[in-house]
Amino acid sequence: MPLRHATLTATAALVAAAALAGAGPAASSAPAATAAPIDHTNASGGMWNLMNPGKPWPGTDDWSCRPPAEHPNPVILVHGLGANGLNQWSGMAPSLVEEGYCVYAPTWGALPDHPGIGSRAPFRESQAEMADYVDRVLTATGAQKVDLVGLSAGVPVVAHLAKVDRPGKVGRAVLMAGNLYGDANKLPGTNPETAASVENAFRSSPLGAGLTDEAFTAETWKGGTPFHPETEYTILAGIHDQASPPSAAFVHVPGATQIVIQDGCPENLADHVSFAVDPRAIDHTLNALDPENAVTPRCLPTLPIIGLLGPVPPRG
Repeated sequence: MPLRHATLTATAALVAAAALAGAGPAASSAPAATAAPIDHTNASGGMWNLMNPGKPWPGTDDWSCRPPAEHPNPVILVHGLGANGLNQWSGMAPSLVEEGYCVYAPTWGALPDHPGIGSRAPFRESQAEMADYVDRVLTATGAQKVDLVGLSAGVPVVAHLAKVDRPGKVGRAVLMAGNLYGDANKLPGTNPETAASVENAFRSSPLGAGLTDEAFTAETWKGGTPFHPETEYTILAGIHDQASPPSAAFVHVPGATQIVIQDGCPENLADHVSFAVDPRAIDHTLNALDPENAVTPRCLPTLPIIGLLGPVPPRG
């Protein structure tokens, strides 16, 4: 049995548990003026969610935000399976706000029984929700385009938004720790038994059933590429990522800059769970969104699952 998008699911139970710990309403749209302290541990996202249910990260989801000239595209963060707009972005969201971006971190695909747990609704419904969200951000900010950052199961969502749902409306897309192929049997080193067991678990959710839909992947790959010519793409992957290593995350057609975050930094042990809080992954993301002001990415001993403990030097 083929495994479609299984690389997006290996940590679903972990993320869902974190979401349940702080399950509350989806992030509200109340504006905030300043960035939160930047934290590079996974625990901080869960704690914020628990202590501030439904409250966005300071400085995010500000519908009065007007993009400055140096960052004309608002940034939308698209979380992974079973997560929400709060618990995966403790490092990324404050970093973007600090750089002066208008930042939005929706909880997409939530159901009424647990509105603080995203990516659970039927997939086509969730995809339409995110397309409408892009429209809402463009209208509120007056911007011509948005930039998108997708994590894990958010990666195919972002790719479909840029190529199919809102073509020409996405300036830059950063795809973190995800898979665009939709069939892990096309990837080297696939274990058929593992593929079958993970696929069965994945298909048990409405979102998973949608992401494993061959028609969805075919729409993204129409014309032989998942990329839209008006969007600049960066794909980030890590060698310690159990779910989406470079062999799964990278594509073999032109159209994207593809980066292994451990290149030049072997002490970095970030895995799938700690990917989004890793300072090096965040630096690569910020460089992709603003290549004219790129800095040398920080090289620090980020741990699997946990993230980075102790003091963190500022970016740049």
